[in-house]
Amino acid sequence: MISNLIGWLVTTVVAAAQPVAGVVGVTLDDAFQLVGSNSSGLIATINITSLAPGMIAGNFVGRIFDDKGKVIGEMAPLAMKALDGADARWVLLDTSGGTLQKSYAAMLKANMAVLHKGKNLPIDKTGRYEFVYLVGPSVKQGAFVYLEDRPTAAGLMVGPFKVPWK
Repeated sequence: MISNLIGWLVTTVVAAAQPVAGVVGVTLDDAFQLVGSNSSGLIATINITSLAPGMIAGNFVGRIFDDKGKVIGEMAPLAMKALDGADARWVLLDTSGGTLQKSYAAMLKANMAVLHKGKNLPIDKTGRYEFVYLVGPSVKQGAFVYLEDRPTAAGLMVGPFKVPWK
C-alpha cells in the first residue's frame, strides 16, 4: 500500500515537472534561406502550456526521420519568437561565431530580428512560440521533441511534422 502510494507520488511529481507543449503547425519561409543554397526555414508553431525549470529555446529540437520512420538526424533551432508577446521580432540563436549575424544581416538591419549568443534563450512564459529550423529538400518528415538535459536519448515528444514542400 505504502509502496503504491510512493510510486504514485513520484509519478505525479515527475509528470508535473515535465513541460507540456504541442505542435500547432509548420510552414516554410524562404526568408531564412541561406544565400547560395536550396535550404528553407521550417517554422514550427509550438504551444507551450506549462514550463519546466530552466527551459530554453535550445531544448526544442527537430528529429529527422527517413521514409521508414528511422531517426537520421537532428536539428537545433536557429531562431525563435514569442507570438503572444509585445516584441514580434525573431531572436537569432547564434552559436557559430557570428554566422547568423552575417547570413541574416538584412533582417537585423530592418529590425525584424535581434541577435542572441547561444541557444540558451530562456522561455519563461507559456504561450505560442515559433521556432525556425534550417532544412534542405531531402528533409521530408520528423518530430519535434523537448530535451530537458542534453544529450537525452528520447526526449519528450512535442509532435510530428511533415515538411510542406511545394
